[in-house]
Amino acid sequence: MAALNDDLANINDVADYIIVKATEAGVHLNLLKLQKLLYYSEAWRLAFTGQPLTGERFQAWVHGPVNRPTYDRFKDQKVLYSEVTPSDVAQSFRDRKSTRLNSSHANIS
Repeated sequence: MAALNDDLANINDVADYIIVKATEAGVHLNLLKLQKLLYYSEAWRLAFTGQPLTGERFQAWVHGPVNRPTYDRFKDQKVLYSEVTPSDVAQSFRDRKSTRLNSSHANIS
């Protein structure tokens, strides 16, 4: 089981990735939509590969599935209908993304 856990994505990284990609596509994203996209990402990965994406659990809330750790991450600044923007992306994710971009540009030269 330890090998499986090593292959799991961090749900905060997945959330940050969705925020970045939605912004790049010009899609307005609120916290409720982010929660649903996280749930669908987990479900699709499980359905197509038989393996979870994050291994995180979701709770059935009135307006749809909610991952409690993700909810807790934003709860002090946002409500479910608040917009999420690139400024909500964790600095550690931005740093890793920047490092990957810089190293890929170095390989092109």
